[in-house]
Amino acid sequence: LFTYSKRKIFYHRRIMKRILVFILFAGSLVAQNPNPDKLIKEVKDKFLKVKDYTADANIKLDIPFFKMPDRNVKIYFKQPDKTHIESKEFTVLPKMGLNLNPIDAIAGDFAPAYLRQDVFDGKKIEVINLTPKSDTAKVRYVKLWIDSQEKLIRRFEISFINSSNAKADLFYGSQTKMGIPDKIVFHMDFGNVRLPGGMNPLQRRKEDKKENKENSGTVTVTYSNFRVNMGIDDKIFTEKKK
Repeated sequence: LFTYSKRKIFYHRRIMKRILVFILFAGSLVAQNPNPDKLIKEVKDKFLKVKDYTADANIKLDIPFFKMPDRNVKIYFKQPDKTHIESKEFTVLPKMGLNLNPIDAIAGDFAPAYLRQDVFDGKKIEVINLTPKSDTAKVRYVKLWIDSQEKLIRRFEISFINSSNAKADLFYGSQTKMGIPDKIVFHMDFGNVRLPGGMNPLQRRKEDKKENKENSGTVTVTYSNFRVNMGIDDKIFTEKKK
């Protein structure tokens, strides 16, 4: 009887030990999930080191229903949100503009939630979902792919309530330390949105849209000749076009 009780106690101890290990392991998995608020703050803090910059940008459109030759523009930026773009020719810009400020992708009042870990361009990154708190927001959600090591946004995706979507892949190089990308590739899906009329060549009739389902495209913007934190006069942001 004594031997049986001792074995029984030993058996129960082994079971309890396994349960305890499982609980600790499960708790560690939860604890390992990055804090989305912290990740976003780190991205913002890194870019806030950039007081101003100028850069040249080459814009390349790949949209089936609209043709435009490559364009070259010059961009001026100054914290917190001053932007000026110079172009000698008519230029179509992405709705999100050419501003390299990553904070623009997360501007607004959102509730962040951690989703998962992913891989982008060979790097492990954290995926965060942002849900707007306002019922009148024009956005359904924003997803961010954040490189927690470099404190960079590698990709963001925006879903609008009008059924259109936009995604951007950001590639870094010469200005990685400052959080400024060298190239952004915008992927746009206009969904069922009727594009503005007038002189905008993107306008099409309903019957045209039924025949042509190509309602998406890409815009690639490549940046060069950066000058960061060199000082920019405020006058350049208030000058009227001649």
